[in-house]
Amino acid sequence: MIIISDTSPITSLLAVNHIQLLKDLYGLVTIPEGVRRELLRVESRRPEIENLLSEGWLQVKPITDQELFKKIFVDLDRGESEAITLGLELRADLILIDETKGRRMAKSYGLQVTGLLGVLMEAKSKKLIPSVKELLDELIEKAGFYVKQDLYDSVLKAAGEQ
Repeated sequence: MIIISDTSPITSLLAVNHIQLLKDLYGLVTIPEGVRRELLRVESRRPEIENLLSEGWLQVKPITDQELFKKIFVDLDRGESEAITLGLELRADLILIDETKGRRMAKSYGLQVTGLLGVLMEAKSKKLIPSVKELLDELIEKAGFYVKQDLYDSVLKAAGEQ
């Protein structure tokens, strides 16, 4: 299974010390070079990111289709654009991306998309976390993760926590 991640799912899970969920759920997660650079930009997290990369389950692959990248980059930031490009190049099974515009773009290219909320739902279904609400509230409080109230409510309802 090929899983590609944008920056935000990784940084959000790092902020609440649950980055291991990605490894536990997917085994191997691939990021493009642009996402690696975005992750390393936060100096305080640099040792942690370098350690994750050295563990091997979070791997970096460069994109090769520069024309496709340039086409996508017109509307999105570098990390999202490279993640979508890499997802298409590798025929990814799933791309992890949170931003609405990026999700829409990835879907328009036929990619299967989920975001951090989908990761939390899957983690609970596989009994890797006891509660979506607890972790989601922590993400909102500590990581500044934003979710609209109606989406928050529907996710908790789907998780059987409301």
